[in-house]
Amino acid sequence: MNNYAIIENNLVVNTVVSEQEYAAEQGWILIPEGVEIGWAYINGNFINENIPIIDEKDKIKADIAALEDSVTPRRQREAILAIDTTWLADVEIQIGQLRQQLSEL
Repeated sequence: MNNYAIIENNLVVNTVVSEQEYAAEQGWILIPEGVEIGWAYINGNFINENIPIIDEKDKIKADIAALEDSVTPRRQREAILAIDTTWLADVEIQIGQLRQQLSEL
């Protein structure tokens, strides 16, 4: 018994477990592990078209948020006490550069 895809209009509409002979009679396609309903079947290949496309602006916003989240009270205290004098300035520069990129999109 193997996993097969039921394909309609180049799209996996269902997956089934079946014997090879019966699956061949039905026109079902043997699938590798991980293929799920909703995948495309194009030129003999399964393609996951459900992968979210990350917008460039969203990626930059996420990078800015991650940098801002890294500025914890402890890191601020270390910067003030001169334990790590360049870290906070570097983070602020990186955030500024990302905001500039964001404004240019």
